[in-house]
Amino acid sequence: MTVVVLLLCAGAGLRIAAASDCLWFDEIWSYMLSRHMTQPWQALTVVNVVDNNHPLNTFFMYMMGDPYDWRWFRVPSLITGTLLLILIWRAADRFSPSAGMPALFMATVSHPFILYSSEARGYAPALFFLVSAFFFIQQYWQERGIRPLVLFWFTITMGLLANLTVAFIWLAIFLWSVMHELRASSSFRTFMAHILKCHLVPLLPMAYLSHAYLVRNMAVGNIGSRSTEFITDFLATVVAALMGTPSTGGWFVAGLFLFICVFLYGWCSLYRTNAAVAIFLLLAVCLPPLLGNLGRQLMYFRFSLVAFPFTYIVLAIGIAACYKGNRLAKTLCLLFVLFFSYGNITRTHALITIGRGDYLGAMFYMAAQPHTGPRATAPRDDDRTILVGSDNDFRNLPILYFYARYLPQNTKMIYIGEGQWPTEGTDWLIRHSQQLNREIAALYRPNDRHVYRLEKIFPYAGVSGWNWYLYKRVPPDTTSADRRKNVTGSETSPP
Repeated sequence: MTVVVLLLCAGAGLRIAAASDCLWFDEIWSYMLSRHMTQPWQALTVVNVVDNNHPLNTFFMYMMGDPYDWRWFRVPSLITGTLLLILIWRAADRFSPSAGMPALFMATVSHPFILYSSEARGYAPALFFLVSAFFFIQQYWQERGIRPLVLFWFTITMGLLANLTVAFIWLAIFLWSVMHELRASSSFRTFMAHILKCHLVPLLPMAYLSHAYLVRNMAVGNIGSRSTEFITDFLATVVAALMGTPSTGGWFVAGLFLFICVFLYGWCSLYRTNAAVAIFLLLAVCLPPLLGNLGRQLMYFRFSLVAFPFTYIVLAIGIAACYKGNRLAKTLCLLFVLFFSYGNITRTHALITIGRGDYLGAMFYMAAQPHTGPRATAPRDDDRTILVGSDNDFRNLPILYFYARYLPQNTKMIYIGEGQWPTEGTDWLIRHSQQLNREIAALYRPNDRHVYRLEKIFPYAGVSGWNWYLYKRVPPDTTSADRRKNVTGSETSPP
């Protein structure tokens, strides 16, 4: 029990440390959605048509108001993400007493779990509620009481409100329920009564949320079949996120081999003792990545994050079984733990030390720099007014807007959108990229009139956020040779 407490404390500490950096675009977008609400239920009506809206998270942001310290917005994810560790430990321990500790360790150091347990999004609450529902449905089957049934309705519904991808796990639970009731029910009428009693209530919010999502994404062409290459790349992205490896190359192949070996070892071991649970876990692991890629054209592993708790449970059972096996099995177990630990811990270290992007630091840097050369022609209150442009109005303007309140009182930052730049250009130009270690030009010419020099790079750790490249306007009186040197004009669109 001492080790369990230490791991839980370590998990909470890692999540708190990861939550101390700046909010990034998706979190700020959710905040802006909540600012458009005038009533709590509008998280399900007015803003539900927006794909970035996670209703439960948006509702919390609305109820929080507008705190000066943005980290308060991440508190629900911190709490539910930490409590999730206990649920995964208990779930693995239920099916294999020696699997509880490996499951808790993996969940504690998991980079995806730490990342989304420290963001103001709906993913951590969704994971907490769906694993809770996994417990309550089994309790209902044992007791047939109203309390576990109502708790199952509540947790599934809250999970769906936290993030719609919970529907993939609900589908796995539904199929598991069908298998269970076929064995337990004495007649078809009893079978149907139990199925409807369990799943009719959660079906109603799922139908409403799914309709809103489908209408939105069909309109923009996101829904549809995908090529075999896309599906393969998406699955590789998911496995790489689980193992902490790159999604290509030799390290990925080695990690994939170890993942398959330990997973199959664990699943087969569980199937021999509890076939129904093994089938459910296989569905819970496979359905999200297989169905999730049909709904989006982007390969973000977060669309399959709901599968990760159940994947860790199977892997933990596999580790426990391998440890009890022969020398080869023990070697596989050791290599898997080393791969998993190194990959996830290094990514988590980057998340804590670098973060999702130091956007506020970048704005302070621009505000602190002295102005050189003629001022860009635009309405200004005084010399402390800074004109800023960027390579993407949609992505960068909300970030600048959100953090503008934290600038010194005598500093005013005005964003000039694309196509509205003054003749002399803006004082600063922000370029962004999600590509890590990207080579960037020292000088940049977005058009025929303006030239900018790279002043400073504000990096991010990967997955959530992006790099900011701060370019300062080259004064027009600079010699023509200097203005032409190392200038690129071909990178005018966001990377």
